[in-house]
Amino acid sequence: PRSFRPETAARLRGRIEAILDAAKARGYRQGENPARWRGHVAQILPGRTHLSRGHHKAMPYNAVAAFLVKLREREAMAALAIEAGGKLEKTNAINRTTSPPGLTQSGVQQGFALPKGGVSSALTADGKSRTILRVADVTAAPALTKEQAEKIKAELTRTMQADTLNAFVSGLQTRAGVSVNQTMLGQLLGGGPAQ
Repeated sequence: PRSFRPETAARLRGRIEAILDAAKARGYRQGENPARWRGHVAQILPGRTHLSRGHHKAMPYNAVAAFLVKLREREAMAALAIEAGGKLEKTNAINRTTSPPGLTQSGVQQGFALPKGGVSSALTADGKSRTILRVADVTAAPALTKEQAEKIKAELTRTMQADTLNAFVSGLQTRAGVSVNQTMLGQLLGGGPAQ
């Protein structure tokens, strides 16, 4: 399970408070807002504890753009990782179905959404920290053979036909109250029960 994160909890409580205030203003609810901090939740829950070590030193605003350019262009990310208080760990080339140790599958997919040289961050597998992703190179998929392309086209056609048929049958059942014998429909269409 994830550890308790006070900042996230405070933001969530604030959002709930805003939603309930909006509902009250529009006449959807009455009475006090149970999510209000002052005079209500503050009396029940302990106050937030603040970190004793303080914040990291902030980068001057006018230096952020240059830092991002440096981050995108730099091969030696180790110095940047140290500068940011982390460590550099490189992985071998990955594909859409592999997850290097410590990186979730959603982190891998996030990396695949980036262009060459793109930089992003993703939550680590343990949920305790973030990993900086930098796309060093992009390898294009090999060209499909004619047989592979035809196979994909046929599969997409079958899937689209099944989706269209399922939407039509669902519409008949919902709007017209019609009952459809799925087994018979599948047999009529040349297979087993409808997909």
